[in-house]
Amino acid sequence: MAIQGFEDYSESLTKMEELEVVPLLVEKLNSLELEQFIKTEELRDHINERCEKEQIINYCCKSKNKKKIYKVDREGVKLRKMIYFIRKHDLVQKGILIANQKGYKLSLKREEIEKYIHSCKQRGESFFNTASLIESNYKNRLKKLQP
Repeated sequence: MAIQGFEDYSESLTKMEELEVVPLLVEKLNSLELEQFIKTEELRDHINERCEKEQIINYCCKSKNKKKIYKVDREGVKLRKMIYFIRKHDLVQKGILIANQKGYKLSLKREEIEKYIHSCKQRGESFFNTASLIESNYKNRLKKLQP
């Protein structure tokens, strides 16, 4: 489901992406040593190289007559969707997939994982607080406009 106002950035993965591209990402993540960081760009490049090598076609492209090899966008929007999908379905068994400014990594360290969970909750709370503030400001302005 796409997020209103961010449709281009929040569209769901296609079945092709789930069945053909996500396994390439899972394979790469499973090949990492625990605590080894990998940057977003490296993951994106890996997927794009593997899709090229294996001739994975993007059937969603606008020109149905022209075959186009699948590529992850430079912004990494689809990559983040794939990471979410991998986490949601617990597809990496070697460790817990966490991230920070250094990149992604697999960890089994309890303290590190708990800190990451806390960080995720803080970011979610920040988004919720922003929405609540905007909603409150909007309601206050509506009251002022009504006679």
